[in-house]
Amino acid sequence: KGEERDLFTDPKRTEEVEGESIKIENGWTLSTLSKRFYGAANPSLLEMILAANPQITDLNRIQVGHSIMVPKIKEKSLLIEASDPPLRIHLGTFPDRDQIRIFRDEPVLRGKELEVVPRRVSPGETWYRVLAGPFATQEEALQSIRFLKQKGLLPFFPASRKES
Repeated sequence: KGEERDLFTDPKRTEEVEGESIKIENGWTLSTLSKRFYGAANPSLLEMILAANPQITDLNRIQVGHSIMVPKIKEKSLLIEASDPPLRIHLGTFPDRDQIRIFRDEPVLRGKELEVVPRRVSPGETWYRVLAGPFATQEEALQSIRFLKQKGLLPFFPASRKES
């Protein structure tokens, strides 16, 4: 626990990363890329791009002319298999660990452990992945993802957020 690891390229992810390779143009940032492909830019979306591109060690520095993989994000993309706990879901990545509170009282996560994992995104900046589990089956985990997505709580799916 607490070790920094790349969940997106971890071989225990439940499925291969699909996406599009994009050549970086002058003036682009990862936020530009995120807005262009996902319609929004937030730490969760940016971290998915970073995780699919381990050569990027600083969120704020990308090289013009280099190709970057922009992963397609599906519900199954959030499933993480490990031996302990067996199956977890990636709820989001946030600039501070206090964001875990939005998931604490969710009925669908009752009885699940919430884990905060630090992820260095630049030399002076760390974000925090929030994971939940264990889930007994992939279907149970996917049902939880769908429920949280419908409530607009998963920042990986900004278009599904409910207007208040």
